[in-house]
Amino acid sequence: MGVLPNLLGFTVGALAIVLAFSSAPVFKTLAEAGRPTSFFMKLTSSLIHFILVQVLALITAIVARMTEVAWLDTLSLFFLFYAVLVTFAAGVQLFLTAIIYNTRESIEPGKPRD
Repeated sequence: MGVLPNLLGFTVGALAIVLAFSSAPVFKTLAEAGRPTSFFMKLTSSLIHFILVQVLALITAIVARMTEVAWLDTLSLFFLFYAVLVTFAAGVQLFLTAIIYNTRESIEPGKPRD
């Protein structure tokens, strides 16, 4: 229970940054003209999923501690491990965003590619 609030705060901050800069030119590229399956929507939904898993882990751990029910301890441990694994998936999405940004910046309009 000690690490989840910090991780949750970091994830909400990352989502806030993504949404705050969504009007930047690179995010227009990520939005793919508003397609529902755009990379921007995949990135945002990945962060929302990450937040949901962390909230479930935190709530389950709090309830397990209050009630001292063994199966809730197991469930909260499962959610904790799942949240840690989802951290990798969210990190991959952010890394792919960096790749797209880097690629977009390397292409100058009117300049032929090598």
